[in-house]
Amino acid sequence: MNKKKLVFKQFSIDSKDFYNRFLKYIVFISYCIYFVYSLFYNDSTTLPKANHKYEYYSRDTGLKMTLNAKFPKYLLHIHSFASFVLVMGAFFLKFSTLQLAKASNVKIIKLYKSLHVLVGYATLIAAICMAVAGFFLGYYSDLDNFETFSYFFAGPWFVFFFGIYYSAKWKLWGWHRVLGNMLVKGCIAVPLVRILGSYL
Repeated sequence: MNKKKLVFKQFSIDSKDFYNRFLKYIVFISYCIYFVYSLFYNDSTTLPKANHKYEYYSRDTGLKMTLNAKFPKYLLHIHSFASFVLVMGAFFLKFSTLQLAKASNVKIIKLYKSLHVLVGYATLIAAICMAVAGFFLGYYSDLDNFETFSYFFAGPWFVFFFGIYYSAKWKLWGWHRVLGNMLVKGCIAVPLVRILGSYL
């Protein structure tokens, strides 16, 4: 099987997965509502506590965290904006593979392949920016050894970054598809965990 057929075989497999068959519209609409609410209808709150501590409530879910100092605004903005770009980019990449699996027009195929590459780079850069900003925000937590959690949070995004980039560079399309789908699942899982965490 030649390289071109191998690539389109992965597009075909991806287009038939559970996400593309059942979840894509529900997930996309849900996350649009989630982001609109977070960005325009809610805001984060930082309240002073005793012993020079602060209580922080996140803008998206109201997730509470006790801080030893206020979060720097620039880290919060980087973390939030990069998260938005990451999720929207990941959803578009899934959409583009679906279109490539169905497309027969050469111009359409070239267009979506170019967009897939460009959006792919932007999505990977956003993943790293989000992870790095989140890692440094972790140092403001008052919880003991919270930096250990920060490593576990940031680590997978670096695996996705290098794995997705090099699997494409080395034309390991099966791995590229698997890692890309793991990235999408991460984008779905993290906000759900934050929502559940806000009720604990």
